[in-house]
Amino acid sequence: MGATAFAPDRGLNPAALGNVIIVGSGLSMVDTLLDLRARGFGGSALEISRHGLYPKAHAAERRPWRMDEPPAPPAGAREGLPLVRRLLREAAAEGADWRAVIDRFRPVTQEIWAGWSEREQPRFLRHLRPYWDVHRHRLPPNTAATLQAELAAGTLQIQAGRVLDMAVGERDTASGARHRILASPGAASPKSKRWGQIWWSIAPVIFRRCRRRRLPLCWPRAWPKRMPTAWGCAPPPMGPW
Repeated sequence: MGATAFAPDRGLNPAALGNVIIVGSGLSMVDTLLDLRARGFGGSALEISRHGLYPKAHAAERRPWRMDEPPAPPAGAREGLPLVRRLLREAAAEGADWRAVIDRFRPVTQEIWAGWSEREQPRFLRHLRPYWDVHRHRLPPNTAATLQAELAAGTLQIQAGRVLDMAVGERDTASGARHRILASPGAASPKSKRWGQIWWSIAPVIFRRCRRRRLPLCWPRAWPKRMPTAWGCAPPPMGPW
């Protein structure tokens, strides 16, 4: 994996890590896990996210469905969900895959989002975004197979939960890690277990921290306004982009 904002610390020795926690269940979680494995990590990984979901796989063969007929933009999240469900039923009746339905929205996704009100956008983020993400942002078939093999072997667990607290302990001389976590991912809670390292693989946590702490780096003069969705800063109406 190339350098990303969520890549494991290059000062660590993954081969000496006994177990790790990855917070977030999107594509960056998969990248983080694969990077650790490539660097010799042989322990177990626990992934924690609010819903315990993870990305779906791309089909081995892409088969477009009605791509010349973009769906009419729904007025909001409440209208959008029934629309997607109806299209899924129509696609299934015609022998098409659910992925083709999601792909039909790709050309108009930005238009739909921009047309929603400041009330509808937070509603979508609260109730539907995790489900949209795992269906829209998919894994290559071979990567998905690797993930399924990890789950089947028990070397990866994916659980629904949220981080309650995190304590920093003494640094391990072998691995270079020193983090512990207190979380509530269900029955198999790691509250009393020491974990080798923690990775945040979800971008919004960074933006939320910026919003709360008002870090100068995240509050430049060009972006003086917080987003109504509370997920970061609103860009200026007209800009260099």
